[in-house]
Amino acid sequence: MKKKIEFIYTYENQPQMSAKVNCNDSVLKDIEILAEFAIGKDVNKKDLVKISCCVHTDEPETLPNWFIQCNGKLYFKNGELDKN
Repeated sequence: MKKKIEFIYTYENQPQMSAKVNCNDSVLKDIEILAEFAIGKDVNKKDLVKISCCVHTDEPETLPNWFIQCNGKLYFKNGELDKN
């Protein structure tokens, strides 16, 4: 199913940035895939603290349990995904 995900990037020493991106279901397979997709090649990971994610679809959808548990928020330490 086609969907859009809005990402809000929170940095330690920079203003927040946001982006809306078209994607498919495979992006929500697990937290590592979503993090890699959200960061892509254009995001500065150096001061990245958190990525907040909001999924937009045209149809009702059940989000994966891991996404619900983290409330769509991906936290980072030293430029790497913090899975704790």
